[in-house]
Amino acid sequence: MAIYDQVLIIYGSETGNTERAAEIMASVLNRQEGIQAETMNVGDLRVEEKLKNAKAVLMGASTWDHGLPQDDFKAFMEDVDAALIKPLEVGIFGFGDPEGFPEAFCGATDVIRGWLHKIGATVVGDNLRLGADADDVRNELETFALRYVGIATDLDPTHVIN
Repeated sequence: MAIYDQVLIIYGSETGNTERAAEIMASVLNRQEGIQAETMNVGDLRVEEKLKNAKAVLMGASTWDHGLPQDDFKAFMEDVDAALIKPLEVGIFGFGDPEGFPEAFCGATDVIRGWLHKIGATVVGDNLRLGADADDVRNELETFALRYVGIATDLDPTHVIN
């Protein structure tokens, strides 16, 4: 039985890769009995309305500018009401360039984690850091999503890292 029955997957994506990753994770979750997953771009004006009813959220962003989340996600972090994020249990995923920027590889995930801790949200599990096309790492994305909701049993998704 899943820990979460509804999952909101919000993402910031410059090239479409992080958006595709969100779609892949939503697809595998929606194929599970009793789970509903929805994706939403952080730049969508309705995202705050969706967060009001959310309990479980996966957040993803690509890394740009030597370790920062892409622009839409940075704006989201600056503008969103922290009170909407604080009660959430959040998993983090992201993409980066391991060859071109090894020192900043998926640094956006660390920035998001730090922001979530600062505002008091619960971060679940380790950051998923990827350096390839989303379709090429489909298995990792699906496993991450299933672990997050507690279906994959090889990792305890309630393991909270502080």
